[in-house]
Amino acid sequence: MFTLAHEMVHVWLGKPGLFNLEKFDVAENDNERYCNQVAAEFLIPKFYQQEMRSWRELKQRNKNKPAPVFWQQQQLRLGDRFGYAVAQSYAERKLLSSEAQDLTGFSRETFSKYAHGMIRRKSGVGQ
Repeated sequence: MFTLAHEMVHVWLGKPGLFNLEKFDVAENDNERYCNQVAAEFLIPKFYQQEMRSWRELKQRNKNKPAPVFWQQQQLRLGDRFGYAVAQSYAERKLLSSEAQDLTGFSRETFSKYAHGMIRRKSGVGQ
């Protein structure tokens, strides 16, 4: 998919790819970088790229710790707004347990802990 998106950018720009057949010369690096950026943005929007960077940074910070920081990773993976919306909807009985589990990827027990902690944290209880 990336290659297809990358090559489509070349077509839209009307600029040659890796090799310019008319001039028998290697294409400009700036052109390739731009096509890569557009293809990446098309496949993975900037919001998700930033989330992935945050995930990698958290992983790097915690790499020497004996156990992974599960709840911090889940907070980064789901995001506060989405996680809270699912937890609150479940608490208000607007979502079934199975729907909440599907949306978060948690088991029933893990989602219950996550939802309880998320609602408590957002409401300021115990802080």
